[in-house]
Amino acid sequence: MEEIFQNSYFYFFLVMLVYGIGDVLGVLTKAKVSSVFVVMLTFLILFMTGVFPADIIDQAGLSSMADMAVGMLIFHMGTTLI
Repeated sequence: MEEIFQNSYFYFFLVMLVYGIGDVLGVLTKAKVSSVFVVMLTFLILFMTGVFPADIIDQAGLSSMADMAVGMLIFHMGTTLI
């Protein structure tokens, strides 16, 4: 059972679960409560209580995507201006 907690897919699932909860709450409240706010507050609480490890993003394998994500974000912002 302990080997499941060492798997990067498990940590990726946890991160995506938090983002999914934030997105659902944002849709249900019609963006009166921002999904980004819910995600950041959830991560803060789970980090402070020790439920999530401090390096969960690294363990989920998402830190290697950061360089590519910046380019995608800039491209997306540029296409929404037109």
